[in-house]
Amino acid sequence: MVKEILLMPEFTPGFIEIKGRIPKFQYQKPLQEELEGGNITRENSIDLLKCMLLVRNLEVMICDFKEKKGRYGPLKYLYIGADHVSIGQEAISAGVISAVSLSDYITSNHRGHGDALAKGYFAIKLMDDPALVSFLTEDEEIFEFLGFETQGKNRQELEEKA
Repeated sequence: MVKEILLMPEFTPGFIEIKGRIPKFQYQKPLQEELEGGNITRENSIDLLKCMLLVRNLEVMICDFKEKKGRYGPLKYLYIGADHVSIGQEAISAGVISAVSLSDYITSNHRGHGDALAKGYFAIKLMDDPALVSFLTEDEEIFEFLGFETQGKNRQELEEKA
């Protein structure tokens, strides 16, 4: 049984010919052009980047736990299980999930860490302030353990704690 096949795709624009033409690598606009065209805001692009970095960090942590026998920085943890990560594909999770609403349900595949994390990231962004405070305080035991007070906190502080 094949354990690993290293094959890099050809990233040049073109078409795949299978019972018709399927475009590949056609999108070539730089972010600056999208910003100037009003297709995305600076804030949205920063949110997407933050989400991608969050996903990457979690997946690197999973790999470190696996490779370093349960160690990640100063943490020691017994990690047993698979590490089906999708490092390098963070933009897929961040981009797709950024378009769903709070009430949308999603399911994912066996490489779904990024999808789940992105769903939480963007759900927090979509919550109004009372819903966000409720989310942070609904489990009293966790809330008290964290030692965080919501009163007098601004939106950014609430989001960071969530």
